[in-house]
Amino acid sequence: MKTCIFPNKIWPAHPHPLPDELLTSWIVRTAFANGLSQYEFIKNISKSINIKYSNIDQSTPDKLLDILSIHCGISISSLYSLSIASLTEFTFKNELSFKNWIIPTRPLLKKVHNFGLQFCPQCISNDQIPYFRRSWRLAFLTYCPEHRVFLHQCCPFCGFPITSLFSSSSLKTRGINPLTHCTKCGFPLSQSPIESVRPNIAMNYYDNMINNYYDALNNFPSQITFDAIRLWANTHISKYKYQNLYAKDLKVAYTPISNPYIPIRQHSVRERYFSILLSLWIIANNQNNNSMHSGIKRIYTTLLLL
Repeated sequence: MKTCIFPNKIWPAHPHPLPDELLTSWIVRTAFANGLSQYEFIKNISKSINIKYSNIDQSTPDKLLDILSIHCGISISSLYSLSIASLTEFTFKNELSFKNWIIPTRPLLKKVHNFGLQFCPQCISNDQIPYFRRSWRLAFLTYCPEHRVFLHQCCPFCGFPITSLFSSSSLKTRGINPLTHCTKCGFPLSQSPIESVRPNIAMNYYDNMINNYYDALNNFPSQITFDAIRLWANTHISKYKYQNLYAKDLKVAYTPISNPYIPIRQHSVRERYFSILLSLWIIANNQNNNSMHSGIKRIYTTLLLL
């Protein structure tokens, strides 16, 4: 096995993190820059660390951050800011509500085709250095706010989930970058079908919600809004009798909810988009009319007591 990792020395290549980059994305870039696969890279630096590969972004071991910091000359705080866990300090008031917005990912061995890292084909296509964004792990982000297109969360060719830290042995030998290609079939992610988000009367509410995240608002009303939308989407929208009628009012395509008994974060991109959009519109209209729906009122009352 070829290696360029030496104890107590700065690695030859140590790329700086890019804006909003996900930790595993940076690890893959660093591994490739040093002539290693991501597997070889992690194996070299984690012999004394018990790492769950599928959960590095969400539960980042302190020892891993220490080793990466020593060999890259990058502060531990800067590396930690790439992790999903760091979002709790900037966006969400408590860890429980934060976890409920994180899209789960699964190891490849479990053959789960529904969950994976979201990505924007146009971002990957336009990036001078392609990388995965940390915000793509958040369930309420269903479209790219820059390009106004829906995100993907699996390969459009083979349907396999996108997991940037993993790639099959056949793809490794061919030198395919797992940040730009499907880790199973090798399909270029930048060539994924593009579907634009159409304007509708509730789009401003959705844009404001996303802007609140990017502005890193950490105030109590912001938390209430995020939690109210999640709870409303989880407990009401999926079982709402008049979804199709509201869809006509909103001028959006009606998207039936495939399974009303799982959390919003486990739904498809289009199901999450429809549920969140409809939740935002109903909540905003009830607030503006000063006649809040009883379900919304109960949710807000509960959140205010937390």
